[in-house]
Amino acid sequence: TEEGSVDVDATTQLLTDVVERWVREDPGQWMWFHKRWEISGRRRKRRQAKAAADQ
Repeated sequence: TEEGSVDVDATTQLLTDVVERWVREDPGQWMWFHKRWEISGRRRKRRQAKAAADQ
């Protein structure tokens, strides 16, 4: 990455690794109330349309 920028994939993986470790240490304290990474069909279509328009 350029100076001052962030590697989003690497940062997301680091965060996920930390949360996974916490959950494994005490799984009774964790429960997801939503689908963490899923986006709705409507949002997905908007993103796809925007990406196509940007090309």
